Amino acid sequence: VASGVCIDKYSAEKKFRNGRFLKVIEILEPRIFEYRSNGDFYYYLGYSYLHTGDFIKANYYLKRALQLEPGDLRLLYGDAVLQLKKGETAGAIRTWLRIREMNPGDELAGAGLEFLRNMEKKNGEKEISSEECCRLVPGRDNRKRFRRKIVLFSASALVAAVIICMILI
Repeated sequence: VASGVCIDKYSAEKKFRNGRFLKVIEILEPRIFEYRSNGDFYYYLGYSYLHTGDFIKANYYLKRALQLEPGDLRLLYGDAVLQLKKGETAGAIRTWLRIREMNPGDELAGAGLEFLRNMEKKNGEKEISSEECCRLVPGRDNRKRFRRKIVLFSASALVAAVIICMILI
């Protein structure tokens, strides 16, 4: 791998974290051949397209990423939202339930299922906006919402580890 490729990927990751999705696409898309076996590469491209509203390309790149990394939760969130966007409600439900099976209590999957419940209450309304799509996948806007729970979980795990160590000693 050429050193320029690594620099480009690092630059794209940084721009992705900062929400500069068009720039990510501009940096990565010309590098498809060099990263053809890298699931993260397709993750960044897929979600960048999802955030810019190009659901056809988002679907293509996230499906490719799922081929490379089939159990990656980050990719399954996007897959569920894109299924919903295409009107494949049953597929979206199956994917969110799969996520909940892999990660019980998963809040984004729960939010997706709740979104569907609310859609049904609105006289079966089937259309999902771009903004709603972005709220149902991991991203900048959702990080604050879930960060506190991750910290609490980490603290609980640390306390449990200390207690186990004290018992064993």
